Amino acid sequence: MSPTATALLAYVAWFLFLLISLGALRTTLVLNGKRASNSFAPSGDDMSEFGKRLTRAHANCYENLPAAAAVLLYAIATNQTGLTDGLAYVFLGARIAQSVAHLISTSRLFIMVRFTFFVAQSLILIFWLLKLFHHIEGETNKLWQKLYTAPGLRPMILFIVSIMTKNGACRNMMTARYLKSSFWMDFKRAFPGARYFINATISAKLLTALILKKSRATARKKLTG
Repeated sequence: MSPTATALLAYVAWFLFLLISLGALRTTLVLNGKRASNSFAPSGDDMSEFGKRLTRAHANCYENLPAAAAVLLYAIATNQTGLTDGLAYVFLGARIAQSVAHLISTSRLFIMVRFTFFVAQSLILIFWLLKLFHHIEGETNKLWQKLYTAPGLRPMILFIVSIMTKNGACRNMMTARYLKSSFWMDFKRAFPGARYFINATISAKLLTALILKKSRATARKKLTG
């Protein structure tokens, strides 16, 4: 099991430990007749000082779990744990240390200690995200380069760009280059009927552009006249 997977499962295990501890504390109070089962405040403010800290530590753990789980699960699912393995145990240690500091005390010193571990986790998550995004960008660029340099595909891309462009000279030049490409020759041989459809589409586009040009010229003459 990779360090990334271990850290993720250990994070969930720590969350469950806090949840079970909180449940055990409340169950003890109910069984001893000190509290009714439906009288506990979600914030834990109606419990002892330790109960308050335990409730808050548990809540803080599940509040931060989705972000950590999303990053680590993505790394596992895409076989990129090599980017997260190095700091996986550091991240887990900071998470547990933050909870322990929360359970010990809410004094100013322990609040600063807790905040330090929280910042460490946040920085690690940001670092992982940057590495994963950089990896995605690199893979996308490689894929685009492979597609663009594939035999016959580059002329087709240029042809599509030429249809979209408003520069008539550029459009005509790229259209001519595409019609002379090996891709177009192979395509005509494989799909004889498609040739007429594509030629008709190009002709319709050119005819539409010509009609629009004349209509605009006529409209300008009426306005100036």
